Amino acid sequence: MSNLISLNPQRRSEAEQFLNSRIAHPGFRAALLNINRIHATKGFSARGMMFVGDTGVGKTTILKCYRDIYCTENQLETKPKRGKYPIVLTRLNSNSGSRSFLRNLCQKLGVKPPSKETVNDLETRAITLLKKREVELVMVDEFHHLASRDGRKNLDSVGDLLKNLMDLAQVPFVLVGTLKALTVLDGHPELQRRFAASTRLDNLNLSTDEEADKFSKILSACQRNCAVPSVTLSSPAMLERFLLASRGRIGTITNIIETAINFCDMTVGITMDDLAEAFDFCRSEPRYPKCNPFSAPIRVVKTELGRAK
Repeated sequence: MSNLISLNPQRRSEAEQFLNSRIAHPGFRAALLNINRIHATKGFSARGMMFVGDTGVGKTTILKCYRDIYCTENQLETKPKRGKYPIVLTRLNSNSGSRSFLRNLCQKLGVKPPSKETVNDLETRAITLLKKREVELVMVDEFHHLASRDGRKNLDSVGDLLKNLMDLAQVPFVLVGTLKALTVLDGHPELQRRFAASTRLDNLNLSTDEEADKFSKILSACQRNCAVPSVTLSSPAMLERFLLASRGRIGTITNIIETAINFCDMTVGITMDDLAEAFDFCRSEPRYPKCNPFSAPIRVVKTELGRAK
């Protein structure tokens, strides 16, 4: 029976190398600059920014990149156990309220609060830690969870909490999530005033020649970062195939290519058959698209995209 499965399943080193490479969204530089502008408000009248985009578009990658660049260039640790903790990257869970958010923030800053500590005491502790650890910027990922039915019951308390943390610790916040995150501010005018700035990452698309060129550059970067031979990834037809396969999400594109690296015959490299198999393995929506973009004729792909002539 051992011939049916690998007895030592491992991801190929070439796939790990590809995953460790950085594929930058066309809005990468602008997003970094805008985070930097919000970062600059630390210490006096701290401001906030909404940073939104579809799942898999590259938001978390940009957050980590900003933190890594800032800390490396300033010779600071990204997650120091003690002393200055310049940038905190945390996230909301689907049921996050003030208590869980504050406990998570305190733990990020090196202190595990007593389980029975009140919300008011947790808030005081968090403000003290933000000042003591000299935090300059807090980035909160998955903020769109507050837009869910369960999350909205926590909206007022978390909104008031963020306002207090910004005012009393004078630390700017970047709130990150899907487009639903923008609706969170609708019922909270105090947060709207503090988070007047926003940055949006759109999915890759082929709506104009300029957008098609951006898409092509992303796939060309993927090809350069691929340590195995491959069919050309950035041809006009492949742009359409990858668009249908990914809805323009960079994360989905890299997942397909990384999976193809693991599936392919290393003596041959990545073929269209490998991409088709990788797509079937990675797809999260069984009924979309109707065809496999890498095995279907290009006219079928165009038709499903609504680009048939």
